[in-house]
Amino acid sequence: MMLPLKSLCYRLGLPPRMWMINSPSRLYEYRKLLDGVDIARDTVALDFGCADGVFAFELARRSHHVIGVDANPAVLHQAHRALRWSRRRRFIDFRAGRIEELPIAANSIDLIFSACVLQLVDNLDVVLAAFHRILKPVGSIHVTVDSFTNISDAAVLVKHQREHHVVRYFTLDSIRQSFVAAGFTVTAAFPFLTGTAATAFFTSYMRNGPGSISLWQRYSLYRKFRSEDGANSSSGHGSMLLLRGRKTQNVSAT
Repeated sequence: MMLPLKSLCYRLGLPPRMWMINSPSRLYEYRKLLDGVDIARDTVALDFGCADGVFAFELARRSHHVIGVDANPAVLHQAHRALRWSRRRRFIDFRAGRIEELPIAANSIDLIFSACVLQLVDNLDVVLAAFHRILKPVGSIHVTVDSFTNISDAAVLVKHQREHHVVRYFTLDSIRQSFVAAGFTVTAAFPFLTGTAATAFFTSYMRNGPGSISLWQRYSLYRKFRSEDGANSSSGHGSMLLLRGRKTQNVSAT
């Protein structure tokens, strides 16, 4: 059986490209995270919960230096393997550990990204405090989280929460409140993957697992996700949420 392109790249020790991701929802999520974000060539970026490093490699193609952090050293194995042959290997640093314990200098990071991780974190206030400490005063943070307010089957959600060790599902209010309490100003927060195609995709995934998907199916679903989100731009419900923010600036009284 032919391996997916991403898996083949890792077998060969080569850094994969983002478009090789087999999951249409994950590919769409990464695209949403990067939409409209100005990444200068001297940018220092952090990918929190980087796992196998696909998104970190994409950031490295656009920025000066990337730090990929994951608390699970086992999932970083593929990232380290691919890094050996990457032309950007001098500009990517994968680190295993908890973000609050890693020696990352205060006010040293221009951009923080986190894709679908914070719902798994049991010490959210500690993690957000670490983000606030390392982010530059003019930096910005961009995160996606699970919400699934568009899925009404409680049994499916309970199964997903148990199997994926989800600590919490976020609402727009709860994620805003968490970031504001940590000292951030929320510049944007909205649901995505809001349509019937996304609801059906995630319901099937939660019930039956990821399964196999052809290149054409991936492309078709990606287009449906984008089209439905455009049509549902005012929807308050979706499978996921995206939040963008900055450090709150203290203005001294004059």
